[in-house]
Amino acid sequence: MSKVVQVKTLYHQVADYIKEKIAQGVYRQGDMIPSEAQLIKTLGVGRITVRGGMGILRDEGIIKTVKGKGSFVQVDFQKIRNNREQQEFRKHFMNSTQLRILLEPVIVREVALYSSSEAKTEIERVLYEEQDTPEMFHRAIVNALDNELVDELFVHLSELESDPKETPLRSPSAQKSFLAEAFEQHREICTAIQEGNGEAAFFYMKKHLEYVKSVHLAFFRFL
Repeated sequence: MSKVVQVKTLYHQVADYIKEKIAQGVYRQGDMIPSEAQLIKTLGVGRITVRGGMGILRDEGIIKTVKGKGSFVQVDFQKIRNNREQQEFRKHFMNSTQLRILLEPVIVREVALYSSSEAKTEIERVLYEEQDTPEMFHRAIVNALDNELVDELFVHLSELESDPKETPLRSPSAQKSFLAEAFEQHREICTAIQEGNGEAAFFYMKKHLEYVKSVHLAFFRFL
């Protein structure tokens, strides 16, 4: 299987530029960041691109835009980086994701090939009825394997990946853009399961988990 490469859009490049400035202390919590016009001039991009980048920052909880006034920094990156709970979250999440990448493509292949029509119907139901909680889709696939030991393992992995109780940043699992993309990737996996195509299910699950990993690596850069 070829490795999935995530190409950053111009929107994400604009967002990353501003995040770097915040992380460096150029803009601090409560500061107003440059206007659209200033960013267009500085970065040499169009208005739509700047607005797209700002939308990403709002989705992540990094800035807040006040109509008629401007956009303001919502977070204190220094406090975030000194937060032990955040550091533990990063370590546990990446360890869990590494294990998922090794196991879940194999599991979903088995489910696509050998699970019952009832189990596949349940997976499809969860996909559409629980799309705001993507972990439920993964749990439905694991449940279809009908193996208590594997069930227990994935309950533990879910616990390791739970967001910290108090976090100043909105993690990817709570971001609209991430949830929308994850849902589309889940649909690819579900279609392969319904068709009984084990190799396609394996590929799409691997692709999805690599995407999850890449998004969180970018998120953790600022923790």
